[in-house]
Amino acid sequence: MKSYFRILSALSAVATVIAFSGCGGKEQEQPKPDSVKVSGVSIDKPTLSMTEGETANLTAIVMPENATNKAVAWKSGNSGVADVDASGKVTAVKAGTSDITVTTADGGKTATCKVTVASKAVPATGLTLSLSSVAFVEGQTKSINATVTPSNSTDEVVWPSPAQLTSNGGGSYTAKKADDSESFDLEVKAGAASAKAGVTVYPMWFVEFLTDKLVPDGSTSTITEGGELTCYFSKKKTGITGDFYIGDDILPAGDFTVSSSEAGIATVKKVVVSSKYNGFKVVGKKLGSSTITVKIGDVSRSIKVTVTEKTVPATGLNVTPQNLTFVEGQTKSFSAAVTPSNSTDNVVWPNSSYLTSNGGGTYTANKLGFDNYVGFDLDVKAGSVTKKAGVMVYPMWFVHYSKNKYELVPDGSTYELDKNKKIACYFSKKKSYATHEDRIDRDILSEGDFTVTSSDNSVATVRKSTVGAGGRIYHGFDVSALNVGSSTITVKIGDVSRSFNVTVTEKTVPATGLNVTPQNLTFVEGQTKSFSAAVTPSNSTDNVVWPNSSYLTSNGGGTYTANKLGFDNYVGFDLDVKAGSVTKKAGVMVYPMWFARLNDNKYEFVPNGSTYKLDKNIRMTCYFSKRNFSITDNDIIDKSILPKGDFTVTSSDNSVATVRKETMGGGEWNGFSVFASNAGRSTITVKIGSVSRSFDVLVTK
Repeated sequence: MKSYFRILSALSAVATVIAFSGCGGKEQEQPKPDSVKVSGVSIDKPTLSMTEGETANLTAIVMPENATNKAVAWKSGNSGVADVDASGKVTAVKAGTSDITVTTADGGKTATCKVTVASKAVPATGLTLSLSSVAFVEGQTKSINATVTPSNSTDEVVWPSPAQLTSNGGGSYTAKKADDSESFDLEVKAGAASAKAGVTVYPMWFVEFLTDKLVPDGSTSTITEGGELTCYFSKKKTGITGDFYIGDDILPAGDFTVSSSEAGIATVKKVVVSSKYNGFKVVGKKLGSSTITVKIGDVSRSIKVTVTEKTVPATGLNVTPQNLTFVEGQTKSFSAAVTPSNSTDNVVWPNSSYLTSNGGGTYTANKLGFDNYVGFDLDVKAGSVTKKAGVMVYPMWFVHYSKNKYELVPDGSTYELDKNKKIACYFSKKKSYATHEDRIDRDILSEGDFTVTSSDNSVATVRKSTVGAGGRIYHGFDVSALNVGSSTITVKIGDVSRSFNVTVTEKTVPATGLNVTPQNLTFVEGQTKSFSAAVTPSNSTDNVVWPNSSYLTSNGGGTYTANKLGFDNYVGFDLDVKAGSVTKKAGVMVYPMWFARLNDNKYEFVPNGSTYKLDKNIRMTCYFSKRNFSITDNDIIDKSILPKGDFTVTSSDNSVATVRKETMGGGEWNGFSVFASNAGRSTITVKIGSVSRSFDVLVTK
C-alpha cells in the first residue's frame, strides 16, 4: 500500500512540473481527465401499476454517480401492453403485464421494472340468457349460456345456487334428487343487469307404456318368460297420458343408463317411441328375479322384475333307486324324474329324524340313538303326486371272525391282542349271531366311505382290507399289534365315529445274563461317556436299568456326565446295572479337573484360582493329572481318558497370553500351552462340558 501512495505522489509531482513549465511562454494544451466506467444501473420504481391510457415516468439511476457515460436505452418486453419512449415515459396500452428494461450504453448494465396494466371498468348494460326455460330430470346436468352487453364489460356473470340445483360453475347445473316436480325462476346477474330463466325439476318417474301406470321406485313387477315391460319417463305420476311423457328435448337417450343385475334372467335396452320419447324395455329370459336400475348422473332409482312361467302340473313321479341302505354317517342320493318334463312342480324331498337332508335328494344318515337298525319310507312329492322311497339305516357295527364265529367289537370296548398278531374286522348288519351273509358289502359301504386310524401307530397299525366271497365284495380293516401298549382304533363315516381300544401284550422272557462294556470308565469332571449293555437271551423282555449316582448325571441308555466334585480328591465306585434279576457291576473313576505344569523336569500343580507369574515370550505347558501332589508321568491322564475334543481352553486377553491345545508324550497325552506375549494379566479357563477351572497368568517384561 505504501508503494501505491509513493507512485501516486510521484505522478502528482510530475503533473505539477508539467503544468508550470509553460508559464510565461506559449499556452500549453490541457490533458483529458481519466473516464469513470459504469458499474450498475437501477430504476426508481421496480414495479408499476397503471390503468389503460395512463402514462408514467421511469428514471434510470446509473452508478457510480460520477460515471463518465450515463447514456441509457429503454425497451418494453410487451409494447402491446405497455410502451416506453427514449426518456423512460411509459404508456399503458391494454390490460396485462410487461417488463420495462433499461440498458446502459457503457457496459450494457440492465435493470427491470414490472408494469401491470388494469382494464378500465365497463359496467354491464344488458344480460341475455341462451335459454328462457329449461327442464331437468333429477341427476341431469345442463348448461345455460349468458351474453353480457357491451361485450367489453368488466362485470362478472353471477350464477345463483338454488336449493333444487347444484351449481357446477359457469352456468352448468345438476338437478338434485327430488320428491316431486318443482318449478322456479333462475335469476342471473351481471353488475346491475339481470335476466331470468324458468326452471322445472322432475323426479325420475317411469310409467308402464301399456297401462300408463306409475312403476314406483323400489316396487316389484312380474313378467313371464319372453314377456316384456316397457317404461317411459313421465312429468307426472298420476293421470298420465302420452302428452306427459318426457321427450328427448328434455332427456336425451345419452343422459341416462339402464342396467340389469341378472342379465341372464332379464335383459334391458333403451327404446324410443314416436321418435321423441325415450324409455327402456325389460325382456324376461328365464325364471328368477333381477333388479333394474336407471341412473341419471349420480341419482338412481330401481325396480325389481320377477320372471315367471305358466304352471304345468306334475302327472307322474319316478324315484331311483327305490330303496337305499345307509350306515350311520354315510351320505347317499336319490334322484327323481317328473312327468311331464316341462312340469313346473318342484320335487319336494321330506325330512326325517334319522336323516339330514342336504337338498336335491341327497341325505346323510344321522347317528342313531339306539343300538338297533331302523327302516322306513320317505314320501317324495311333486305337486299332487307322491312316491315312496325305502330307507334302511344301520349302526356302525364291526365284528371280527374268531373260533368259527363273528364276534362284535363293541364301541368303547377294549380288545386284548398279542404282540405280532392281527385281527380282521368287518362291517355288519347285526351285532349278534352274525354270519357271512350279514356282512355289509361294497354296494352298501364302499372303501372310500370310511376311514380308520390308530392313535398310536407304534403300538398298533391299521389298514383297509377287501375280501371277496360268494360273488360279493366286502370292505373292512385289519389291526396289527406291533408293540406292548395301548392304542385307540377309530372308524369314521362322515361325521359319525365309533372306536375301541387295543391293548397289546406279550409273554415275559426273563434275562439270564448281562454284559456291560466297557467294564470300567474313567471320567474327568464335566466329561460325558457311555456304557453299553447286552442282555441274554436277546428276546428277553427285561429292560436294562441304569442306576443313578451322586457323582454322575444319567442321560439315559448308559450315558453319564461326571458332576463337578465337591472336594479336591478323586472318587471311584461301582454302578450296579440290572436287567430283571441279573446285576452287573460297572467300575467308575471320576477325577477333578487338575492340571500340572512341567518345569525343570518335574510337574508343578497349578491350583484352581491361582496366579502364575510368567516372563514375556515364555511358554508354559500344562497336563491333566490324576493327582494334585507328587505328580509323575504315571499320573498324567492319557488321551484314551480325555480326548482333545472333550475340553476347551481360552485366554481372557489374547494380547497378554495366547493358548493352544498340545499333544505331548509322543502323542499319548493331551494338554495345553500358554504363551506370554505382553505384560499384563489374563485368565486361562479350561472347560469340560459345563464344568470349568481357571488360573491367572501375570506376564512381566
